[in-house]
Amino acid sequence: MWLLGFAAISSLGANVTGQRDAIKVGQIGYETIILETIQLHELMANITTWGSVVVVLWVYFFLKDMHDQRVDRLALAFLGLLSGVVLFTNYLGGVLSHGYGVGMP
Repeated sequence: MWLLGFAAISSLGANVTGQRDAIKVGQIGYETIILETIQLHELMANITTWGSVVVVLWVYFFLKDMHDQRVDRLALAFLGLLSGVVLFTNYLGGVLSHGYGVGMP
């Protein structure tokens, strides 16, 4: 629970700095394929950030005293889905920085 909470807080900071960098990138004028990748990365990052916050609040307030295995499976499914979104978002960030050189000094 602590790690999930820390991840949610960290994703908020990453989202804010990413928004700031996206504004800079928009002013530079990259190719269309790069801008589309940036927009997809931004969308996935927003899903990751707010999904993390929702999962943390949901787990803390509603699941701390429940002993129903169906709810546990549902929580595991959401966490698995969120992990997949995080991996895809990281992949897009790697493509942007290492493939296209976006954000490199």
